[in-house]
Amino acid sequence: MYLILLLFIEKKTINTVHIIRSTRISLIQHLVNYFTNHGYNLSIIDIKNERQLNQYIAKFRNDVVEYVVFSNGTDKLDRRIYKTLKTINPDQKFLFSENAWLSWQDFIYLDPLGIGNESELYNFTLEDIKNYKINVAQVEYCTNLMKTLLSVGTNCEYENYILVPLQVDNDSKLLIGSPHFKTVRSFVDYMIDITPKDINIFFKNHPNNRNKVDIPTLDNVKDITNTRVSKKALIKNSIFVAGINTTFLIESMFLKHKTVTYGLDVFSNKNIIIEGYRKDFDTIVGSKIDNILRDNFIKILMSKQVAKV
Repeated sequence: MYLILLLFIEKKTINTVHIIRSTRISLIQHLVNYFTNHGYNLSIIDIKNERQLNQYIAKFRNDVVEYVVFSNGTDKLDRRIYKTLKTINPDQKFLFSENAWLSWQDFIYLDPLGIGNESELYNFTLEDIKNYKINVAQVEYCTNLMKTLLSVGTNCEYENYILVPLQVDNDSKLLIGSPHFKTVRSFVDYMIDITPKDINIFFKNHPNNRNKVDIPTLDNVKDITNTRVSKKALIKNSIFVAGINTTFLIESMFLKHKTVTYGLDVFSNKNIIIEGYRKDFDTIVGSKIDNILRDNFIKILMSKQVAKV
Protein backbone atom coordinates (compact mmCIF):
# COMPACT_ATOMS: atom_id res chain seq x y z
CA MET A 1 0.00 0.00 0.00
CA TYR A 2 2.84 2.36 0.88
CA LEU A 3 4.57 1.60 -2.44
CA ILE A 4 1.38 2.28 -4.39
CA LEU A 5 0.99 5.64 -2.67
CA LEU A 6 4.57 6.61 -3.52
CA LEU A 7 4.06 5.70 -7.16
CA PHE A 8 0.89 7.79 -7.28
CA ILE A 9 2.63 10.83 -5.80
CA GLU A 10 5.56 10.46 -8.20
CA LYS A 11 3.24 10.25 -11.20
CA LYS A 12 1.29 13.29 -10.03
CA THR A 13 4.50 15.25 -9.59
CA ILE A 14 5.70 14.39 -13.08
CA ASN A 15 2.42 15.01 -14.88
CA THR A 16 0.87 18.08 -13.28
CA VAL A 17 1.18 21.50 -14.93
CA HIS A 18 -0.46 24.78 -13.98
CA ILE A 19 -0.78 27.28 -16.84
CA ILE A 20 -1.28 30.83 -15.59
CA ARG A 21 -3.78 32.86 -17.62
CA SER A 22 -3.37 36.47 -16.54
CA THR A 23 -2.61 39.45 -18.80
CA ARG A 24 -0.85 38.17 -21.93
CA ILE A 25 -2.78 35.17 -23.20
CA SER A 26 -1.91 34.82 -26.90
CA LEU A 27 0.03 31.57 -26.41
CA ILE A 28 -2.34 29.85 -23.99
CA GLN A 29 -3.92 27.48 -26.51
CA HIS A 30 -0.52 26.50 -27.91
CA LEU A 31 0.66 25.72 -24.39
CA VAL A 32 -2.45 23.66 -23.66
CA ASN A 33 -1.94 21.66 -26.85
CA TYR A 34 1.77 21.16 -26.18
CA PHE A 35 1.43 19.85 -22.64
CA THR A 36 -1.65 17.78 -23.46
CA ASN A 37 0.24 16.08 -26.30
CA HIS A 38 3.07 15.30 -23.87
CA GLY A 39 0.74 13.60 -21.40
CA TYR A 40 0.53 16.21 -18.66
CA ASN A 41 -2.49 16.83 -16.44
CA LEU A 42 -3.38 20.49 -16.92
CA SER A 43 -4.99 23.17 -14.82
CA ILE A 44 -5.52 26.57 -16.40
CA ILE A 45 -5.39 29.15 -13.65
CA ASP A 46 -7.17 32.48 -14.21
CA ILE A 47 -5.53 35.26 -12.21
CA LYS A 48 -6.64 38.80 -12.98
CA ASN A 49 -6.84 40.28 -9.48
CA GLU A 50 -5.84 39.91 -5.84
CA ARG A 51 -8.77 37.66 -4.93
CA GLN A 52 -7.95 35.16 -7.66
CA LEU A 53 -4.29 35.20 -6.69
CA ASN A 54 -5.15 34.37 -3.07
CA GLN A 55 -7.43 31.57 -4.20
CA TYR A 56 -4.67 30.11 -6.31
CA ILE A 57 -2.12 30.33 -3.50
CA ALA A 58 -4.35 28.04 -1.43
CA LYS A 59 -4.54 25.58 -4.32
CA PHE A 60 -0.81 25.81 -4.99
CA ARG A 61 0.04 24.98 -1.37
CA ASN A 62 -2.00 21.77 -1.58
CA ASP A 63 -0.98 20.59 -5.07
CA VAL A 64 2.19 18.93 -6.26
CA VAL A 65 3.09 20.71 -9.50
CA GLU A 66 5.98 19.94 -11.81
CA TYR A 67 5.75 23.17 -13.79
CA VAL A 68 4.01 26.49 -13.37
CA VAL A 69 3.86 27.95 -16.89
CA PHE A 70 3.47 31.58 -17.92
CA SER A 71 2.39 32.84 -21.32
CA ASN A 72 5.20 35.40 -21.40
CA GLY A 73 5.62 36.36 -17.73
CA THR A 74 6.90 39.92 -18.05
CA ASP A 75 3.89 41.91 -16.84
CA LYS A 76 3.66 43.17 -13.27
CA LEU A 77 0.97 40.70 -12.28
CA ASP A 78 2.92 37.74 -13.64
CA ARG A 79 6.02 38.89 -11.81
CA ARG A 80 4.02 39.19 -8.60
CA ILE A 81 2.64 35.67 -9.06
CA TYR A 82 6.09 34.27 -9.74
CA LYS A 83 7.65 35.97 -6.72
CA THR A 84 4.86 34.78 -4.43
CA LEU A 85 5.05 31.16 -5.59
CA LYS A 86 8.84 31.15 -5.43
CA THR A 87 8.65 32.35 -1.84
CA ILE A 88 6.24 29.56 -0.92
CA ASN A 89 8.30 26.90 -2.70
CA PRO A 90 11.87 27.91 -3.61
CA ASP A 91 12.30 24.61 -5.49
CA GLN A 92 9.28 25.08 -7.74
CA LYS A 93 10.06 24.79 -11.46
CA PHE A 94 8.70 27.43 -13.86
CA LEU A 95 8.49 27.82 -17.62
CA PHE A 96 8.10 31.08 -19.51
CA SER A 97 6.88 31.09 -23.10
CA GLU A 98 7.19 33.37 -26.10
CA ASN A 99 6.83 33.16 -29.84
CA ALA A 100 10.04 31.64 -31.14
CA TRP A 101 12.09 32.91 -34.03
CA LEU A 102 12.50 30.72 -37.09
CA SER A 103 9.68 31.03 -37.75
CA TRP A 104 7.74 32.86 -35.07
CA GLN A 105 4.45 31.89 -36.74
CA ASP A 106 5.19 28.17 -36.37
CA PHE A 107 7.14 27.76 -33.12
CA ILE A 108 7.16 28.74 -29.47
CA TYR A 109 10.03 28.75 -27.01
CA LEU A 110 9.87 27.59 -23.39
CA ASP A 111 12.53 28.74 -20.95
CA PRO A 112 13.02 28.02 -17.23
CA LEU A 113 14.18 31.56 -16.39
CA GLY A 114 12.22 33.99 -18.57
CA ILE A 115 12.03 35.40 -22.08
CA GLY A 116 14.44 37.51 -24.09
CA ASN A 117 17.25 38.94 -22.00
CA GLU A 118 15.89 37.15 -18.92
CA SER A 119 16.17 33.69 -20.51
CA GLU A 120 18.86 31.07 -20.07
CA LEU A 121 19.84 31.70 -23.70
CA TYR A 122 20.86 35.24 -22.79
CA ASN A 123 23.36 33.75 -20.35
CA PHE A 124 24.84 31.27 -22.82
CA THR A 125 28.61 31.54 -22.88
CA LEU A 126 30.82 31.00 -25.90
CA GLU A 127 31.58 27.52 -24.61
CA ASP A 128 27.87 26.78 -24.21
CA ILE A 129 27.33 27.67 -27.85
CA LYS A 130 30.28 25.65 -29.10
CA ASN A 131 29.33 22.56 -27.06
CA TYR A 132 25.57 22.53 -27.60
CA LYS A 133 24.30 19.42 -29.36
CA ILE A 134 21.99 20.67 -32.07
CA ASN A 135 18.93 18.85 -33.39
CA VAL A 136 20.12 18.23 -36.95
CA ALA A 137 16.72 17.21 -38.33
CA GLN A 138 14.95 20.21 -36.86
CA VAL A 139 17.65 22.60 -38.06
CA GLU A 140 17.28 21.23 -41.58
CA TYR A 141 13.49 21.57 -41.44
CA CYS A 142 13.59 25.12 -40.06
CA THR A 143 16.25 26.18 -42.54
CA ASN A 144 14.15 25.05 -45.49
CA LEU A 145 11.05 26.64 -43.97
CA MET A 146 12.77 30.00 -43.49
CA LYS A 147 14.25 29.99 -46.98
CA THR A 148 10.72 29.63 -48.32
CA LEU A 149 9.07 32.18 -46.03
CA LEU A 150 11.72 34.87 -46.46
CA SER A 151 11.61 34.56 -50.25
CA VAL A 152 7.90 35.36 -50.56
CA GLY A 153 7.52 38.62 -52.51
CA THR A 154 9.16 40.52 -55.33
CA ASN A 155 12.77 41.40 -56.04
CA CYS A 156 14.32 44.52 -54.56
CA GLU A 157 15.40 47.50 -56.66
CA TYR A 158 16.20 49.77 -53.70
CA GLU A 159 19.80 50.84 -53.11
CA ASN A 160 21.94 52.63 -50.53
CA TYR A 161 19.72 52.11 -47.50
CA ILE A 162 19.56 50.70 -44.03
CA LEU A 163 16.52 48.64 -43.07
CA VAL A 164 14.87 49.37 -39.72
CA PRO A 165 12.05 46.99 -38.72
CA LEU A 166 9.93 48.33 -35.87
CA GLN A 167 8.06 46.79 -32.95
CA VAL A 168 4.89 47.68 -31.06
CA ASP A 169 5.00 49.92 -28.00
CA ASN A 170 3.56 47.25 -25.70
CA ASP A 171 6.01 44.59 -26.89
CA SER A 172 7.24 42.76 -23.80
CA LYS A 173 10.76 42.86 -25.25
CA LEU A 174 10.64 46.66 -25.04
CA LEU A 175 9.52 46.45 -21.41
CA ILE A 176 12.44 44.31 -20.27
CA GLY A 177 15.07 44.51 -23.00
CA SER A 178 15.18 48.11 -24.18
CA PRO A 179 17.04 50.25 -21.66
CA HIS A 180 17.47 53.13 -24.10
CA PHE A 181 14.12 53.33 -25.93
CA LYS A 182 10.75 52.98 -24.24
CA THR A 183 8.71 53.96 -27.30
CA VAL A 184 9.08 52.96 -30.92
CA ARG A 185 8.93 56.60 -32.02
CA SER A 186 11.93 57.52 -29.87
CA PHE A 187 13.91 54.82 -31.66
CA VAL A 188 12.79 56.14 -35.06
CA ASP A 189 14.02 59.62 -34.15
CA TYR A 190 17.35 58.23 -32.91
CA MET A 191 18.00 56.31 -36.11
CA ILE A 192 17.25 59.40 -38.20
CA ASP A 193 19.66 61.46 -36.09
CA ILE A 194 22.63 59.07 -36.39
CA THR A 195 22.27 58.17 -40.07
CA PRO A 196 24.10 60.30 -42.67
CA LYS A 197 21.74 62.28 -44.89
CA ASP A 198 23.06 60.59 -48.03
CA ILE A 199 21.97 57.17 -46.71
CA ASN A 200 18.31 56.17 -47.04
CA ILE A 201 16.45 54.80 -44.05
CA PHE A 202 13.64 52.34 -44.74
CA PHE A 203 11.32 51.90 -41.76
CA LYS A 204 8.93 48.97 -41.63
CA ASN A 205 6.11 48.96 -39.10
CA HIS A 206 5.33 45.72 -37.30
CA PRO A 207 2.47 43.84 -39.04
CA ASN A 208 0.61 43.43 -35.73
CA ASN A 209 0.83 47.10 -34.79
CA ARG A 210 -2.71 48.50 -34.98
CA ASN A 211 -1.42 52.00 -34.31
CA LYS A 212 1.29 52.40 -36.91
CA VAL A 213 4.15 54.73 -36.05
CA ASP A 214 4.06 57.90 -38.11
CA ILE A 215 7.30 58.01 -40.06
CA PRO A 216 8.62 61.55 -40.60
CA THR A 217 8.60 62.89 -44.15
CA LEU A 218 12.24 63.50 -45.02
CA ASP A 219 14.28 63.19 -48.20
CA ASN A 220 16.19 60.11 -47.02
CA VAL A 221 13.38 58.48 -45.01
CA LYS A 222 10.85 56.05 -46.46
CA ASP A 223 7.98 54.08 -44.92
CA ILE A 224 7.98 50.65 -46.58
CA THR A 225 5.44 49.01 -44.28
CA ASN A 226 3.25 47.94 -47.19
CA THR A 227 6.01 46.88 -49.56
CA ARG A 228 5.64 43.65 -51.49
CA VAL A 229 9.39 43.10 -51.70
CA SER A 230 10.47 39.86 -50.04
CA LYS A 231 12.18 40.00 -46.66
CA LYS A 232 15.20 38.23 -48.09
CA ALA A 233 15.63 40.83 -50.83
CA LEU A 234 15.07 43.74 -48.43
CA ILE A 235 17.64 42.37 -46.01
CA LYS A 236 20.28 41.33 -48.52
CA ASN A 237 20.18 44.63 -50.43
CA SER A 238 20.54 46.76 -47.30
CA ILE A 239 23.77 48.12 -45.86
CA PHE A 240 22.63 46.62 -42.57
CA VAL A 241 19.47 45.78 -40.66
CA ALA A 242 18.94 47.67 -37.39
CA GLY A 243 16.34 47.23 -34.66
CA ILE A 244 15.86 47.11 -30.92
CA ASN A 245 15.22 43.41 -30.35
CA THR A 246 12.63 42.39 -32.93
CA THR A 247 12.60 38.84 -34.36
CA PHE A 248 13.38 40.48 -37.71
CA LEU A 249 16.97 40.82 -36.46
CA ILE A 250 17.26 37.06 -35.98
CA GLU A 251 15.91 36.55 -39.50
CA SER A 252 18.67 38.87 -40.73
CA MET A 253 21.24 36.89 -38.74
CA PHE A 254 19.88 33.68 -40.28
CA LEU A 255 20.62 35.19 -43.71
CA LYS A 256 24.19 35.93 -42.53
CA HIS A 257 23.68 39.67 -43.05
CA LYS A 258 25.14 42.56 -41.07
CA THR A 259 22.71 43.07 -38.18
CA VAL A 260 22.64 45.74 -35.48
CA THR A 261 20.74 45.69 -32.19
CA TYR A 262 19.91 48.65 -29.96
CA GLY A 263 18.43 46.56 -27.17
CA LEU A 264 18.93 43.30 -25.30
CA ASP A 265 17.78 39.81 -26.25
CA VAL A 266 18.93 36.19 -26.44
CA PHE A 267 21.70 37.19 -28.88
CA SER A 268 23.34 39.86 -26.68
CA ASN A 269 26.85 39.80 -25.22
CA LYS A 270 28.18 37.06 -27.48
CA ASN A 271 29.84 38.90 -30.40
CA ILE A 272 27.27 37.43 -32.80
CA ILE A 273 25.43 40.68 -33.52
CA ILE A 274 26.62 44.30 -33.66
CA GLU A 275 25.55 46.26 -30.57
CA GLY A 276 25.01 49.72 -31.96
CA TYR A 277 23.98 52.07 -29.18
CA ARG A 278 26.25 55.14 -28.97
CA LYS A 279 28.28 53.99 -31.99
CA ASP A 280 28.48 56.24 -35.02
CA PHE A 281 27.43 55.06 -38.47
CA ASP A 282 30.92 54.43 -39.83
CA THR A 283 31.91 52.43 -36.76
CA ILE A 284 28.85 50.23 -37.19
CA VAL A 285 29.56 49.66 -40.88
CA GLY A 286 33.13 48.65 -40.05
CA SER A 287 32.22 46.39 -37.12
CA LYS A 288 32.91 42.65 -37.26
CA ILE A 289 31.39 39.72 -35.41
CA ASP A 290 32.15 36.01 -35.04
CA ASN A 291 30.27 34.62 -38.04
CA ILE A 292 30.79 30.96 -37.14
CA LEU A 293 29.54 31.53 -33.60
CA ARG A 294 26.50 33.41 -34.96
CA ASP A 295 25.61 30.54 -37.28
CA ASN A 296 25.96 28.03 -34.46
CA PHE A 297 23.72 30.12 -32.22
CA ILE A 298 21.05 30.28 -34.93
CA LYS A 299 21.13 26.48 -35.05
CA ILE A 300 20.67 26.39 -31.28
CA LEU A 301 17.59 28.59 -31.56
CA MET A 302 16.16 26.25 -34.17
CA SER A 303 16.93 23.24 -31.99
CA LYS A 304 15.33 24.63 -28.84
CA GLN A 305 12.06 25.95 -30.27
CA VAL A 306 8.99 23.70 -30.26
CA ALA A 307 6.27 23.50 -32.90
CA LYS A 308 2.92 25.16 -32.34
CA VAL A 309 0.10 22.62 -32.34
